[in-house]
Amino acid sequence: MSYKFKMPIKQIFTAQLKIKIYKKTHKIKISLLP
Repeated sequence: MSYKFKMPIKQIFTAQLKIKIYKKTHKIKISLLP
């Protein structure tokens, strides 16, 4: 049972991390715009 949940949790964590990085880079891009 724990093995079944390991992969989805990893995918969710990496997805959240990607979203966080995307938001940070997006904010930087917006701030650079005149």
